[in-house]
Amino acid sequence: MSFKIFGKDSLREKIICVFATAIFSAVLMVYFCAQNTNEITAGTAAILSCVMFFVAVLSFIPSLIIFRRAFTAMVFCVFSWLGFYLTPLIYGHFFYIWPFYSGRAVSFTICIFAVAFLFALLSRKIHETVRAALLFIGVLLVVFVMNLNPLMESLKKAEEIEKNPIPVKENFFVDSNSKSPNIYWIHPD
Repeated sequence: MSFKIFGKDSLREKIICVFATAIFSAVLMVYFCAQNTNEITAGTAAILSCVMFFVAVLSFIPSLIIFRRAFTAMVFCVFSWLGFYLTPLIYGHFFYIWPFYSGRAVSFTICIFAVAFLFALLSRKIHETVRAALLFIGVLLVVFVMNLNPLMESLKKAEEIEKNPIPVKENFFVDSNSKSPNIYWIHPD
């Protein structure tokens, strides 16, 4: 029994495209966690990446029902995720365009989905969808590995700072033959 509601693509293509969508959101989360390691711990970063992975898988299903092609649904989801991750960079421009419009957030969300929908429609022209999706996954894995190293280094530095926040010298050389030891204490207010 075949479910026509999910399109006519092969199961292999659907799995590749849903994996590409999910790994894209996780790679973006790793990138942002690497940029904000002072505020986010390693455990929080791992949990957020897993949550975003599963949210991306769940968001892929309605997109697949709407577009009926796995690759087109993947492109729609990827550009939607990209738009929402780039919101802090783009949202300020909407404030300058419509400074007194109270529905900026709704308009901005509609614009993100409209751009994602446009790219999804343009992706219908691509015929080698499995190869394109595999190439996309390969690029994402390279970006993931490139972000993993700075993330690990910054997490190590954060752990070192937590263990020893301020280096304090505790061992002093004191000459017992002198009249007064050569130790000076500074107590700033």
